[in-house]
Amino acid sequence: MASEITDAGELLYRQVHPTFVDSTGRVTSQAFTPTEKDAGNLSVTRASLVTAEEATLAHRMKGFKSEGTWAVTVGEANSQDTRCVEDPEGSTKVELAHALILFSGSTKEQKNVGRVLARLARDRGRLFP
Repeated sequence: MASEITDAGELLYRQVHPTFVDSTGRVTSQAFTPTEKDAGNLSVTRASLVTAEEATLAHRMKGFKSEGTWAVTVGEANSQDTRCVEDPEGSTKVELAHALILFSGSTKEQKNVGRVLARLARDRGRLFP
């Protein structure tokens, strides 16, 4: 079983695909809502282990598109009845910093949580670039 991340103040970086940023530069709720293929899990990177720049550049080097890095804290995510867990998935520094925000509930409930998390991330602002 994955270990819970307990530091409520730790930032969890989210790479946001360009289609999830509107024409005004505002990140949409889709960026913080898991899709069916995600099985209720949102992939994030732990700020205690890497910088926002490192997370973005590593994501892009894997061939994925990223408009940049936004973030929520563990405490913000947990306040929405999610769980934040470690999920190291490789050997590089960034892969070892991989984590998940675990969603529960119906698709509608997950979308509502995604809206709240996106708002919190927008309020914080883009962290990189």
